[in-house]
Amino acid sequence: MKLKHRWTFEEDLIFCNKYLDFFVEQKSNVSLSDFSRLVLASVSTEISFNSAKMKVQNIKAILIELNISDSLKTAPAKNYSKQNLEAMKYALKQRGLKFDVLAEQPEKDNPLRTAEMTVEDDYGMIDGVINNGRKGEEQEAAKAEAARTSPEKRPSIRERLAEAKKECGERKSPDKAHQKKPPEHDL
Repeated sequence: MKLKHRWTFEEDLIFCNKYLDFFVEQKSNVSLSDFSRLVLASVSTEISFNSAKMKVQNIKAILIELNISDSLKTAPAKNYSKQNLEAMKYALKQRGLKFDVLAEQPEKDNPLRTAEMTVEDDYGMIDGVINNGRKGEEQEAAKAEAARTSPEKRPSIRERLAEAKKECGERKSPDKAHQKKPPEHDL
């Protein structure tokens, strides 16, 4: 079994610089596969083709986060390493390219967003509307059912029994003449 390649900072930096040359400065229309093959040919390491393609997608994600436009038509990766980010920042500084400083700083605390996060039951729905997901609807239905059947609204069993006895006492007792008598037996 072949071991997974561990990228060095220098390798990250080479890929970042080549990416900036091709897709930021020259606005090239080279495909992801062709670019990966080209850079792999210039790097004498044991980097797999798929690993190189993923590295390029990582770089794409970093540039999107830093608000730097590029010409590569590919989907960005979901995440990237801190080393990859540092290599890109280093490459940008070497070239004198400025990147969005706001992207580097953590997001300032927004009290409305924080309030929504405390009551939202689905973190995928942090959007400025509190409890607008399906779980919120289910909770509201459960609360309505609980309110409808809450003990305060239903009379206690003792009260219901007392009312039943009272109703039975108010009914007229049937006339004794109309009542059937049990049969008498001679002994």
